[in-house]
Amino acid sequence: MADKKADKKTDINNDRKTARRNTILNIVIVILTFILFCFVIAVVINTKPRVGTLYGPASANSMIRVLEMGRYNEVLQDKYSNIMQGTTAESNSEYAIPYTVAEYYEAAVNYNGYLAAGNDTDAAPFKKAMDGSRNALGDYSYIADDIDDLLAAATTYNP
Repeated sequence: MADKKADKKTDINNDRKTARRNTILNIVIVILTFILFCFVIAVVINTKPRVGTLYGPASANSMIRVLEMGRYNEVLQDKYSNIMQGTTAESNSEYAIPYTVAEYYEAAVNYNGYLAAGNDTDAAPFKKAMDGSRNALGDYSYIADDIDDLLAAATTYNP
């Protein structure tokens, strides 16, 4: 009889411990789920929608805003996306500056890449393209200077 009472107490204590563990685990699961949800929301908010790929060509104004933020690679992507959809600088003069900056950026990246690899002969055509784009930018040539500074900083970084 005493053994049965002791077994019942042990069973009750084990059930209580199990219930506590389950409660704690459920709370941890809810907290982790909330944290994951917050990360997903942050990623969705901070991801730039690819306007040119889903909703038609990126507007010249949106490309200029991206230029002002210094995200030249996105302007280059938007340029090619727009061209694939039939929007060229020749068909719409609003795109002249963003497209020229994109051309300068592309040429500068290739030029610096070939120079870093020690291949001066393959870098020469890109230097000519950079010079042509810089001249076409006119009053906006300061953007070319910004790109040069950005790429110079990227090529001198050595962790």
